[in-house]
Amino acid sequence: METAKTTGRLPQLFVAAGVGPARDGLDNFGAQAGQSWNDMRTEARVLWSQITGNYTRVVDQSDDKFMQRRVKNALGRPVTRVILDADDHIILNTGDIITNRAIQAAREAGVLDVLVDSVYTEGPKLSVEELKAPHSGEASLEKYEVNGASSRADRSPRPVPQHASDNAQTPAGSRGAGA
Repeated sequence: METAKTTGRLPQLFVAAGVGPARDGLDNFGAQAGQSWNDMRTEARVLWSQITGNYTRVVDQSDDKFMQRRVKNALGRPVTRVILDADDHIILNTGDIITNRAIQAAREAGVLDVLVDSVYTEGPKLSVEELKAPHSGEASLEKYEVNGASSRADRSPRPVPQHASDNAQTPAGSRGAGA
């Protein structure tokens, strides 16, 4: 100990022996490091929970928006199969029109996904004549001409735009309609 005092190595001697103020400092440092480590782990867990919670919330919101869009697309259209609830009660029969009440019943029964997957999306096969109303509209050209307000001679034709392709040869080797 005297030698350590004279050579200025007393702190190293205390550390080696595990006693004295240096050892107390090391013990305190170890406790602080352990607490810091525990704090970092806790903060990492909280941050991870926030990240995964936000991700889950965003995914759920996206799924909800997608389902809302599918529901809106389904309303007013017929179904292609029978939609049953958990007790095998018929919510909609094949060909029935999807209504808001049917959407709610399917949602409550947990079969909304089945309903929106069973929407008939084909348009009706109608001719132009079947699509027309029984008479011309009030603002139609035919109605305007019948009332005598206009004749073909009074109307000037609209100018036809000129395109570079108008001068090109057609596949049969002839000019366009003006040739």
